[in-house]
Amino acid sequence: MTTLYLTRHGETIWNIEKRLQGWGNSPLTELGKKQAESLRDRLKDMKIDIIYSSPIERAYNTATIVKGEKEIQLLTHDGLKEVNFGSWEGMTLDEIGEHREYKDQLYNLFNNPKKYTPFDGEKLNDVKERCHNAIKEILENNKGKNILVVTHGMTLKLLMLLFEEVNEDKEFLQNVMGQATLTKIEVSDEGMYKVILRDDRSHYKKDFIIKGW
Repeated sequence: MTTLYLTRHGETIWNIEKRLQGWGNSPLTELGKKQAESLRDRLKDMKIDIIYSSPIERAYNTATIVKGEKEIQLLTHDGLKEVNFGSWEGMTLDEIGEHREYKDQLYNLFNNPKKYTPFDGEKLNDVKERCHNAIKEILENNKGKNILVVTHGMTLKLLMLLFEEVNEDKEFLQNVMGQATLTKIEVSDEGMYKVILRDDRSHYKKDFIIKGW
């Protein structure tokens, strides 16, 4: 059996400001670093054989913190990147909504994702295909291991469609997973998936006040 752990990067400045980050980046906040440290402490005595991270700085820095002193390999994979939001990156939802030509697609992104058409960015189906292919490749290359994957909020939404039999629109519209939470999936030798934990934040400290998204 293979065990796959999934997590999202820690809180960033743009998370607080509710800006779309995409392939852009904003640094981890102090809370974001503490979130990663709390996950590191949770995983300290657990066997992790290898870590894969999105190459985007906020995810890679989170992965580095979570790795801590463990003598294990940390690799990046482009397939784990966040959705590329094109012209919208760095903008708040209010700023996007001020542009008449953007309004319909902003609505579609959150309410009718199958009809979402990006402005110089990625289509959601394309992102789903690339992140599903990335995970399948990672699993194929690490059979029988305990794998930790550090990625992004929208990417995680799309990834979970691989593991859960749900209505795709309903699943995509659920709230984004929390920062540095833990999702655990068991993968049988026959390739069957079982979600053991989903968006678990029991390692969060009491003073973690979540702001933004």
